[in-house]
Amino acid sequence: MSELQVPGWPLLEIVLTDEGGATVDGNPVTAAAGQDPRTAALAKAAEKAQRVGRPVRVHLTDLEGLKHVLAVAPNGDETVLEPPKGDRRKKSKKNKKAEQTPPRAAAPGRRARDEVKLDDLLAVQPGGPAPEAELPVPDPVAPPVGDPFAAALEANDWSAAVGHLAKLRDAGAPADRISELEAQMSVVRRDNVAATVQYTALALARLGSHGPEHPDTQRAADHAQQAWLRITGTGQAERAVQAGKALLALRELVPGESGNIAQIRSRLARFYLG
Repeated sequence: MSELQVPGWPLLEIVLTDEGGATVDGNPVTAAAGQDPRTAALAKAAEKAQRVGRPVRVHLTDLEGLKHVLAVAPNGDETVLEPPKGDRRKKSKKNKKAEQTPPRAAAPGRRARDEVKLDDLLAVQPGGPAPEAELPVPDPVAPPVGDPFAAALEANDWSAAVGHLAKLRDAGAPADRISELEAQMSVVRRDNVAATVQYTALALARLGSHGPEHPDTQRAADHAQQAWLRITGTGQAERAVQAGKALLALRELVPGESGNIAQIRSRLARFYLG
């Protein structure tokens, strides 16, 4: 199961506490007799997965302060999407002193994060604009009107929207349609990271079935880029880079309008440079 196959919404935040308990989205979880808090918390995630009819994404902070990114399936199975990150809570004085030491500047010629060269990100495709030239950010794409799903989105009734998707899934609606509606819901919820990931996955699926020139493939790729350009906030930088690299790989296959690739590279470079 890849990260792109598990949408960014719903996202559950699980924290294991020093008191031997756990919280899910800030709410304490009561463990059954003989049940450890982690298992009890993940059971809540499985219940959510059962309601939406697919695996859900979980951010779990363990007792050492490490953050795990998991996918929890309706049957309770968990899959690690990313290796644990973060600093351990209990550290020696030597480690604390090392943390206070500013990191040294990278030597010339060394690769940036994840072996991605800044020079590669700043490279401009022939005929494209200069990397510094920002294209205007389009307005969010509104969902279709005149149906229960659109009405639920307009009312910010996420439970009703998820319920409508579940009914469509049970009725055998095409996976392509379900994926597009999930992405539209993320747009309305202003979860732009999730929308980017969902539309990128949708575009890749359509690329395989329809080809790069098909209007549906092009539209999904355009929506992915529009959502990515709306990601803001310093706390979103790491997730924006991850989504942006996937989007860049997509645009190499589905370029769309001239300047798309240069725009992504330019913005990725700014994320890397901070």
